[in-house]
Amino acid sequence: MKIREFLTSFRRHIRLGAALLATIGLIAQISDSASAYTATNGGWSWTVQGTSMSIDGVTYYTGGAKRSSTLSNGVVVSVSTTGQVGIATTDQTLATRGGIDANYARTGIAASTGVQLVTNDAGCTYGTFCSNRGTVTLSFSQKVTNPVWSFAGVGGGAQMNSGTYRTVTWSEFEVTTPGITLTNLANENMTIVGGTRIEPTVKNPDFKCDTITTGSTSYGSTAKSMCGSVRINGTFTSVTFDVDFGSVNNAQPYPGPSQVEDAWSMVVSLDDDYGLAPASYELTAPASHTLGALRMGTVVTADQTTLLNPTTNTDSVANGTAITGDDGTTGLSGNVMFGAAGTTYSSTISLSGVDANATLCGWIDFNKNGTFDNATERACANPTTAATTATLTWTIPATVSTNGLTYARLRLSYAAGANNPTGSLASGEVEDYSLTAAYAANIPTTTTTTTTTTTTTTTTTTLPPTTTTTTTVAPTTTAAPTTTAAPTTTVPVAPQATTTTTVAPTTTPAPTTTATPTTTAPSPPTTVATVSQAAVPVANNAKVVNHLIRIKPSGTGWFSPTYLGTPAKGGAFNLSSLQIWNAATKKWSVSAITPDGSWAIIRGQARFIARPGFVGTTSLRYRVRDTKGHLVDAKLSVIIEDNAVLPETGSPISDIALDALIVLMIGVVIIERRRLFLR
Repeated sequence: MKIREFLTSFRRHIRLGAALLATIGLIAQISDSASAYTATNGGWSWTVQGTSMSIDGVTYYTGGAKRSSTLSNGVVVSVSTTGQVGIATTDQTLATRGGIDANYARTGIAASTGVQLVTNDAGCTYGTFCSNRGTVTLSFSQKVTNPVWSFAGVGGGAQMNSGTYRTVTWSEFEVTTPGITLTNLANENMTIVGGTRIEPTVKNPDFKCDTITTGSTSYGSTAKSMCGSVRINGTFTSVTFDVDFGSVNNAQPYPGPSQVEDAWSMVVSLDDDYGLAPASYELTAPASHTLGALRMGTVVTADQTTLLNPTTNTDSVANGTAITGDDGTTGLSGNVMFGAAGTTYSSTISLSGVDANATLCGWIDFNKNGTFDNATERACANPTTAATTATLTWTIPATVSTNGLTYARLRLSYAAGANNPTGSLASGEVEDYSLTAAYAANIPTTTTTTTTTTTTTTTTTTLPPTTTTTTTVAPTTTAAPTTTAAPTTTVPVAPQATTTTTVAPTTTPAPTTTATPTTTAPSPPTTVATVSQAAVPVANNAKVVNHLIRIKPSGTGWFSPTYLGTPAKGGAFNLSSLQIWNAATKKWSVSAITPDGSWAIIRGQARFIARPGFVGTTSLRYRVRDTKGHLVDAKLSVIIEDNAVLPETGSPISDIALDALIVLMIGVVIIERRRLFLR
């Protein structure tokens, strides 16, 4: 900027820098397109006007003067000065001082608009270094992380009498806020000294980034003005720089009477975090958050760091591609089993930097339609100040997609807009996950092959050195003169107490009797124990049957299989209705903790994980409803014998087909993967 083109008795050209441009990238509102770095482009006003100082007829303000601009997302950005550093009343762009995108780490930053500043030379001797001219402070209405400061036009000068008198001036900046360091990202004639100081590399700079003036009216500069981008490393709400004034005489010192102050342009931009989900999830406004202290987990990365105001998310993965890297939770990655419609799924989220009450929301694309739906796929929580975790709980909707890969999103912010899956927010973080989902509703129902009989018999014969275990179920009476029941199976096992449940037979009009074969084996005298009927709610039409699973030292005969019976005629068991009894809550549930270990329903299958060192018998009731609406209650007993030889992961332990998978785990060792079906 030329402060004064000509003086009355001599020619003098003074080229001064342009502006402090606060381009704080604190994004537009939810309805706006996403912006990694949002330029203020004007809109500055005085928060504190301070005291005025006149330089060659131009008025600037200092003495705590503060000029502020409110961005579209509500964040207030302020620039204040003290001493011989002043703020102008008009705004300007970096491009005005010759700034081009090649000088900067942010494409498009040169065209942004901000405020102008000037470093005054009052009291300085040309040709000497004049320190401590004043300060510049950048402040923000919330904590920001690693903002980028971009310069143009640091350098100026004056000449008189066709170059008889030539003086070049410039400004230097030293950060004084404790713990803050500086990193040079891109530059023209700019150097970082000691990680805290910004200086021209060649201390004889011209007034523009793109040219060096020559001829009799030049200042004798040998380098372009100082221009470039510097990252201010840290998380803070304000940062302060001391400003020094340097000058060099390229002929006789400029004699005045006007001053040879230095004006300059600066832009501040903030990095944003973007999501990673496929583009279909972003609708018209990609999810993005300006980086600050508020985050999920411990790591948040800046995305699209070379673009100003992008309207698309180049970080989106292709549909069907797995996502890795986010660390807010482990509950939304890998294989995840969801229960039946109306049941819930919870995930605990790790938080840090929660300086005030915040909003946390998450979405799971249950129906795999390529969007996050607020009505059926969202769960929210409201972490309070200093919270380090929060739990999100989803209710499984009635309509889910096929099993397989789908996507989830988490958003944390001080803004209430975090309850929307897309759009730009001024704080916090967005994390996207891929998971392999399995839904209880997708587990196929099974039909049952039946045996016609009118009576069921159970026989146990003893003969050393083994014991025979037999379980008998009641036959079902149908309209036809037959009763359907599963056969009785007897398997020799190591000597143990035998548990037997017997239900009285039902007589049909046609008393044709077919008895299932009885298997006998010699054994010592057998001890028979009656199944205890625990006080558990049971439907009036329920049948209670006991299933015994025995793990013994031998490598064969792992199971003594029994049968649940059959569903109603023409029906089949609906495994999405499978539930287990939780004694702690006194309710039917999909999970339960017992002194012997933990139980859970996964994909319509019952899983038992024994506590480390558990040996003995453990039992739990469960119930399942058939497609005709009939409810069957049953009890499963698992016996783990001392010194049992467990198969390695993946090895089969039974060939019996059952309707619910029993996965046995000792500690963290899975000992069975084959499907077993309870009939």
